[in-house]
Amino acid sequence: MHYTHTHLSLNNKSVALSSIQQGSVTSESDFEKASLDFIHRWLNNQQTFILQTSGSTGTPKKIEVTREQLIASASATIKALELKEHDQVLICLSTQYIAGIMMLVRCLVGNLNITAIEPTANPLNLLPPDAEFDFAALVPYQAETMFTEMDLSSFKRIKKIIIGGAPVSLKLTEILSKAESDIYQTYGMTETLSHIALQKISGVDATHAFKALPGVTLKLDARNCLVIQADYLPEAVVANDVVEMIGNNTFRWLGRADNVINSGGIKLYPEKLEKIVEHTFSSLSINNRFFVCGTQDAKLGTAVSLIIESANKVDEIALLQQLRNHLQSHELPKVILYTKTFEMTPTNKINRVATLRKYGMITNLQ
Repeated sequence: MHYTHTHLSLNNKSVALSSIQQGSVTSESDFEKASLDFIHRWLNNQQTFILQTSGSTGTPKKIEVTREQLIASASATIKALELKEHDQVLICLSTQYIAGIMMLVRCLVGNLNITAIEPTANPLNLLPPDAEFDFAALVPYQAETMFTEMDLSSFKRIKKIIIGGAPVSLKLTEILSKAESDIYQTYGMTETLSHIALQKISGVDATHAFKALPGVTLKLDARNCLVIQADYLPEAVVANDVVEMIGNNTFRWLGRADNVINSGGIKLYPEKLEKIVEHTFSSLSINNRFFVCGTQDAKLGTAVSLIIESANKVDEIALLQQLRNHLQSHELPKVILYTKTFEMTPTNKINRVATLRKYGMITNLQ
């Protein structure tokens, strides 16, 4: 494959791919080092790569994948999003992990022009105000910051955007639904070589479910968790995500099986409860981060618990009063706990297990 037409800008410096292939480009940051190292290995036709999981859903681990698998995954995204040769692509995610790595692969496979900048809360702040792109990948926090610091019009600078790494909140989904760009929420993991399904969340053609990419087949196991088969995966990947299949290769995500709270014999999905809590927080102008889990309870076995990142208590009476309007009694938090700071993964996701262990909380996630 020839890359003579691919242009690379790294932290606003033009870099020749031929120089990267020869190994003659010096890095000035961890992001530059990871980006240059991967591109160097790719240009020199390396056939196998070691990928590192982030650890947000378990112990971090390394997996080995082949060049052909990465090409097949990249090609599926290029086809689904109708990306074209010479499109301008913004890479503002860590290239040590699958999301950033696959952005590099898509560019190299599709001969797309690369603008790679340090991952920050608002990537557009590091770029000229007239810089525009055909495609970019963001995490929810970046999209939220772009809206807060700039406004919705800033998204017009990027024609197509995929958002992944964590679920997109109800509030952010509502904001982005009015964007002029084509914006998609992604579903996938390191083991599936990035996303295997997309959900459009902007425009009049927005959907309420994920649709699998070409070449991906989905089914459920006995737990109603997703089983993923793809042309480029050597074997089926069994996810820990409970979903509702609503059509051929189309599904709604309900939550993580390992997060499920069994309270008094009733199974509850924290992610579903978190959407209600998020809406209530917004109505009460509570801006703290939070998550829902189960803590040990003598009567129920496990009680629904709300963990809030705050040094001070919120107005719990007002909070519970409003939650009662939207939740059944068995869904209401029986315990509200506070931590000064949440533990985070290297890819900036809340690490629930590490947070709970740090503060000595005994929960269903131990």
